[in-house]
Order: sequence, then C-alpha cells, then structure tokens
Amino acid sequence: MRFLPVVERELRVAARSKATHRSRFIAALIGAFVLVAMTLTMQRSVIPSRIGAEVFGMIVFLLTWFCLIGGVMTTFDRLSEERRQGTLGLLFLTPLRNFDIILGKFAGATLQVFFGAVAATPILVITLSFGGVTFGEIGRVALALLTILFFGAAAGLLVSSFMEDASKALLAAVVFVVGWLLLIELAAAAQRGLYAVEIFPVSALSPVRLPFLAEDSNQAADPWRFHRPFACVQAVSWLFLLIATRVTARTRQEAARKRPKAAPFRRPTAPDSATPRRRRQASADAGLLEQNAATWLAVSNSPHRRLLPFLTLGSAVVILGILAAGWFITEELWFAPALIAGLFINLLLKLWIGVAACQMFNDERRNGALELLLSTPVPPAMIVSGHQEALLKIFEPTVWKVLAIQCIPIVAGCVVAGFHGDIFWTVMIPICAFISLMTDLRAMGWLGLWNGLVYPKMHTALGRTVFKVLVIPWLVAIVPCLGWVLFLCTPIYAAIVANSAEEKFFNHFPRIVTEPGAFKNGKPVPLKRPPMPVRRPAPPPLEV
Repeated sequence: MRFLPVVERELRVAARSKATHRSRFIAALIGAFVLVAMTLTMQRSVIPSRIGAEVFGMIVFLLTWFCLIGGVMTTFDRLSEERRQGTLGLLFLTPLRNFDIILGKFAGATLQVFFGAVAATPILVITLSFGGVTFGEIGRVALALLTILFFGAAAGLLVSSFMEDASKALLAAVVFVVGWLLLIELAAAAQRGLYAVEIFPVSALSPVRLPFLAEDSNQAADPWRFHRPFACVQAVSWLFLLIATRVTARTRQEAARKRPKAAPFRRPTAPDSATPRRRRQASADAGLLEQNAATWLAVSNSPHRRLLPFLTLGSAVVILGILAAGWFITEELWFAPALIAGLFINLLLKLWIGVAACQMFNDERRNGALELLLSTPVPPAMIVSGHQEALLKIFEPTVWKVLAIQCIPIVAGCVVAGFHGDIFWTVMIPICAFISLMTDLRAMGWLGLWNGLVYPKMHTALGRTVFKVLVIPWLVAIVPCLGWVLFLCTPIYAAIVANSAEEKFFNHFPRIVTEPGAFKNGKPVPLKRPPMPVRRPAPPPLEV
C-alpha cells in the first residue's frame, strides 16, 4: 500500500482544479492592489523610512486573517458533508487508516488557501526595496502564516468531526476559534495583572501572535521568542487533528451499535391542553402552508430558529458587559468598544444569513425536495419568493432585537455627553451603518440563495457570497482619495448585487433545477440546437 494514498489523490484532484489556479491569480492580484494602494496612501502621512515597515505590517495583518478564516471556511463542512451523504462509513470499508482519511480531507481542503497565501507572499519581498524589512523577517512571517493556516484548518476539521449540519458546524467553528483566541488573551491579561510576571506562557498558544513575534525587534531581544510559540501552535494543531481522527473512527462503531428502536408510546394530548405559544406557532405554520408551501417547507426545515435566540442573548451580554466593565473600572462608559463589538455582531449576523441562504436550496436540491416542489402546481416564481420570505420570517425578529440592543450605547452616549453640536455625527454614523446593514443583509440573502442553488459545495457557495458582498467593498475602501467615497456607496453596490441575483433567479430557476449541466461555474451554458433531421429519399417500390 502506498504512503498516504488519500492525500496523494486529493492533492492531484485539487491541483488540476480551475478554482486552484483562479485562487492563486486572485490572491496575487489582491496583494498587488493592497501594496500599491497602501504605498500611495502612506506617502502623505508616514516618513519615507517607515513606509516599508508599515506596508509590510498591513499586508501581514491581512494575510494573517486570510489564512485563519480561509482555513476554517474550507474545512468546517468536510466531514459533516460526508456524514450527511452517508459516505463516511464507506471509507472505513477500504484498507485505509483513520489518519489517511483525515489528512486527505485536510490536504484537499487547504490547497487553494495554501496556494493563495504562497502567491501573495512574494508581494512581501517588494517591501525590501522600501527599507525597514529583512529577509529573515519575511521568512519567519511566511512560516507563521502557514502555521496559522494549519491551525484554522485543524480547528475546522475538529468541529466538523462532531457536527452533521453545515450551519451548526460553521457557527461552532467560528465560536470555537474566537473563543480560543479570547480565552488566551483573557488568561494572559489576568496572569499579568495578578502576578505581574508570566508564570506559564499562555500567550504562546495564540496563533495570531506569531507574525508579531516574527519581527526583528522581538527576535533580537530573545532568539527563542518566536520558536516557542511556533512549536506550541503546531502541537495544538496536531492535537486537533488527532482528536478529529479519534472522533471520526467512532463513526463506524456507532453506526454498528445503532439499532432501530420502537418509538415510545405517548398519550395524545388534546388541542386545548397545548400551551398558548404552541397554539400560536401551530396557527402561524398553518397560515404559512396556506399562503405558500415553499415558505412553510423552508421555515419548518430550518434549524436556525432555535439558535438565533442565543445570538440575541450574546449581543446583550457583550454590549452591556462592556458598558458595565467600563463603568466599574474607569467610572466611564466605554462607548467606542461597545460600538466596535456591535460591528462584529453585525458581521456575524451577515455571515449567519449567508449560511442559511446558501443552505436552503443546497439541501433541498440534494435531498430531492426541490424537484418535488416543481412537480406541484406551485409556480417557480412563488417558490423563489417563498424562500426569500422564509429568510425574513426566520431572521427579521432577531435583526430588530439586535439593532435595539446596539442602540443602547448610542442613547447612553447622547445622555451622558449631552445634546450639543457634536451629537450629529454620533447619530449619523449609526444611521449609515443601519442602511449598510440592511442592504448587505438583502444582498447576502439573494446572492446566497443563488450560489447555494448553482454550486453543489456549501463552502464554495458561501465563500463566493462573502467575497462578493463583504470583501470587495473593504478592498475598495483602501483606494487613496476615492476610497471612503466609494465605501459610502456600498449600499448601492449591495442593492445592485441583490437585484442581479434576483433577476437571475426569475430567469433561470426552472432550467437550472431540471437540467444538471445548465450552469457551469455560475454562468448559464447556451442552449445547443438539435441537428436538423436529414431527409432520406423514399425507397423504390418493390417490383412484383
């Protein structure tokens, strides 16, 4: 048997994919764009001797989060997808080892992000001509970026080994990675505050600190200051992969132990004995079924209604906790940290709506529910509008609750600071953020529904949706002179994206469902006319 055959096979398939070549080109293009834009911007505010270090630090910051988020986004659904399709148990029928399967999934998922990071790394070498950067620093930063990618991909595989639903897997992966980073920072801060000395190197377990420790100033103070955290993050990543291997190995044992059990007898309850909440929910579901069957199907099959209250509760705890912490520590309300936390909550809400939108048509097309809907008298336009209405039914109450919670620091700031001339910007900035949030949510909904229908892979559909709606406006914002003007036009851009996706739906929806090869790489394939029949001369009559 060959060494790591699944890894070899996954690498060959991913290396020949057009998406891999496209990711390298896009990563290099974006890196060059950021380099030119940041250089032109910093020439006016930074002294020439510091331009190289500042541009280098900004590109490293962007690559750090690109590797971390890219690693999580490409692996959070690898094992859970196999569980949903029922093909994970088939892999154990082969003479493959558990570690072969995990490493194969890991290699095939992270190759695109790896090539993207490698293609963007030569952009860092250009900063050598500006000064303030050395070859050793670039080498250590490249090693740190690969380690961050390894950590994010390992964390995504670990969460994917426990989950089966794609949306729950993504939410759990994001919470796990963010919670890991926050707990490490809080533990390090508590250790410094209590003992004024680092007894245990807790901060060495944080992967996002590696690029900062790779700088020459930190390396000159302690040659091992970078290598110790590098070894710790590598060890934690391998531990995540080992745990994912053990959890995946139990799939076959659990499947063998499971036996169909008879459903327990439950005494039927009278309709009058149900709680008022359940009666209202039953009447609302009955009304949805009468109005639009597609809306009722999408709402009833969605697992997000049970999870969204946790987002509302978490938003209230975070924002009110920041305000209370500032009042007890400094006797001043921390308005700026609360507003920044609100922006991150809005980003999480956008990602959540994108996941739900991509998952709706993706799941229905995979399990055959979409073909059954098309076979009913429900018209295709009503099916499309029904799924959009289902997104509104699921997320609209949570959006308004989260926005009401985010208005608390704004109102408190107006009351504490007083109503004077500067209050105009305090009110206008949240209004602009609210308009941008509404347009982005609509764009994430329509484009997520379209990409979830066109692309069979969940991570591909979600990645394209996030890049087009959320990443492109932030890249435009760093353009000198025109950056902020164009950034203020993002609501118009989001409206254009949403209207384009809506138009594609109503023009191509029946065709894309009924014809498997109707769309390729998200674009419609032109119809091929059948060849004209050739008229053959009639055979001569038989002679008698």
